[in-house]
Amino acid sequence: LPAAEPGLRLPEVVSENDAPDAPPEHPTSTGADDVGAPDSVLPQPTPWADSLDARAEQGGFVRGQMPPGRSISVNDNAILQTSSGAFYVGIGRDATGTLTLSSAPDSPVRIAIENREFIEGQVINTTRSAGQAPGQPTDGPMGDIDDLFEEPPRVVTRSVSTTPTLQERKYQEWTAKTKALENRSDMDGFLQNWISPIVGDWRETSPWGASRIKNGEVKIHAGHDMATPTGTQLVAPAEGIVTLASPDFYYEGGVVFIDHGLGFTSVYLHMSEVSVSEGDILEQGAPIGKIGATGSASGPHLCWRLYAGSRDQAINPMNLVR
Repeated sequence: LPAAEPGLRLPEVVSENDAPDAPPEHPTSTGADDVGAPDSVLPQPTPWADSLDARAEQGGFVRGQMPPGRSISVNDNAILQTSSGAFYVGIGRDATGTLTLSSAPDSPVRIAIENREFIEGQVINTTRSAGQAPGQPTDGPMGDIDDLFEEPPRVVTRSVSTTPTLQERKYQEWTAKTKALENRSDMDGFLQNWISPIVGDWRETSPWGASRIKNGEVKIHAGHDMATPTGTQLVAPAEGIVTLASPDFYYEGGVVFIDHGLGFTSVYLHMSEVSVSEGDILEQGAPIGKIGATGSASGPHLCWRLYAGSRDQAINPMNLVR
């Protein structure tokens, strides 16, 4: 494995070739078919293990690159790869156990998932603090969106007016978000060392994975909230393609989705300005808009989210920042 960078915890990777020699067992016979078996059916060294980079914890990831023409599976499930062989595996908030990465005939690689502790019972601040200046962050959590992809009731009939009703609007926006998350570009921006999307200083107001209470109901926060004044520049943390860009969604306000490859999608909410359009190809560091308090937010901040190919696989975007 590569040397650990600051803030990065590499997993303990064990292939069968690296295991200590076991004492010889009493030989048994399974019949003539096992005599003189060709070497090709025996486990081989695992050279692609050297490409692995990981934050092997709940909310983390594993990423790497396979040799040309080689496929890989995780826990016996085939996973997508780019045309160059790049791949990733997301690790959900509640994931436990071990990931087994396999590519025959090589020996499998096993990575243990580290459990994390999460903030419990964080109360949502839905009102601005007394005396708080406009455009400045408040002290506590300032957004109350937890599940971006909770499907609203379907609209059975349309109104006579050409202006969508609120329920029609919510359903249209849910459809756009769902479609954006289904994009699967052949880019490999997920392999880059990511940078912070905020240019300048910021303050954490609600960490990824926290359980939050709103109106007595407990929800899990799938984003990382970063408070800084309205108008602060936002940039792409890694290369990717814009799959959704809108200045005014009902809950999210100004919103941008970026597919960094194979549906590894970062999301930016509550923006005061959106400076990109759907289909734009972005380099790392390209401007995408500015911090705001639009949509369901009581103060200026970025709710930064990351989905590893699925609405059900939200991971912590801060784990990618180097």
